[in-house]
Amino acid sequence: MEFESSSNTPPDSKLITQKNSMNNSAFYSSVIFLIMVAVAIYDSFLGLLSIPMKGVMVNPRTVLEGKSVKELKVMLKGTKGISKLNKERLVDLVLSYA
Repeated sequence: MEFESSSNTPPDSKLITQKNSMNNSAFYSSVIFLIMVAVAIYDSFLGLLSIPMKGVMVNPRTVLEGKSVKELKVMLKGTKGISKLNKERLVDLVLSYA
């Protein structure tokens, strides 16, 4: 039995090499999938830990009161007569449009 190939390796070793490369591909795919799952779990865990700090439901009035008058006026762009209003009136106006 003579082998007529460019390399001196028997055909059986080529088959074994191909089989290993398929297993390596499946292994790498599994590792990437497990890394993605680990990142998703980590992100979910951080989201759960942030609930006590941020709260589940935030009062929109307190959020708007934290903004500057200039930011409130930008939110009310296109509304006439807002230049003379104070911050409390601007917050009320933004809440009425929401």
